[in-house]
Amino acid sequence: MQNGINFEGLNRALLSQARVLLPQWLPEGKIVGHEYVCANLSGREGNSLKVNLFKGCWADFAGTERGGDLISLYAAIHNISQSESARRLAERIRFRLAEQAEQISTTPSRSEPEVIKPPFNTPPPDFIHFRYGKPVGIWCYQNEQAEPLFYVARYNLPNGKEFCPWSWLRHGGWVMKSWPVPRPLFNLAQLAKYPDAAAVITEGEGAAQAAQKLLGKYFVATTWPHGSCAIRVVDWTPLYGRRIVIWADADPPGIKAAYEIAEILRPHCPQIKIVHTMGIIV
Repeated sequence: MQNGINFEGLNRALLSQARVLLPQWLPEGKIVGHEYVCANLSGREGNSLKVNLFKGCWADFAGTERGGDLISLYAAIHNISQSESARRLAERIRFRLAEQAEQISTTPSRSEPEVIKPPFNTPPPDFIHFRYGKPVGIWCYQNEQAEPLFYVARYNLPNGKEFCPWSWLRHGGWVMKSWPVPRPLFNLAQLAKYPDAAAVITEGEGAAQAAQKLLGKYFVATTWPHGSCAIRVVDWTPLYGRRIVIWADADPPGIKAAYEIAEILRPHCPQIKIVHTMGIIV
């Protein structure tokens, strides 16, 4: 809860109504699979702006605008602060900020299944997606003791790629659901094993694995789950006190994400450098 506003609870309530709210905010858009798609923040017909209907993260791939939830989307559309956006939306859907905040601090959500660490020796899921089929890549997020927490699987589609999390429910069974926030970093066991090592941060688990093979003598490689729209819901504390190299994706959103991570870590790390194909940015 920030500034007296229960952003997490409000976002959960907004996501439950996303298929109704988004056509009102972005009137010429359409639902394509798990996304709401339109041209830009004006809501015109097109496909450059995409909003994930399950997670709420969004990005304008023809520009630089992006965010991690529907509150930030509404704020960007109306050019207002996120606090003002939250207040307007709470009033619109009759979400009682103070009362709901008290309830969420003591009562687990009944609208979402609870995700936990799978029991010892639990076999991983089969990762077969009901629509995407078999994955082409699988990565396991572990705790500091190298025990599995959850998985991320990549699926290749005719028009691109899709990443899905696989987590264990408290009452048993694997489900395609994200780990609760704050979410852990990838390669936590190596970070714990080498607490004084420098770290290289990539965008994506595959890139982190490649970086570990390439730079393993000098760095511990890591990344975070769910891409650039989820930077603000990650537990970055295992990187505090380390020298950091952020290996940005070679596109404007990747550079923006690198700067956002640097902003988060700069007060806690003695040295941070951002690397991309154009060189090194201090």
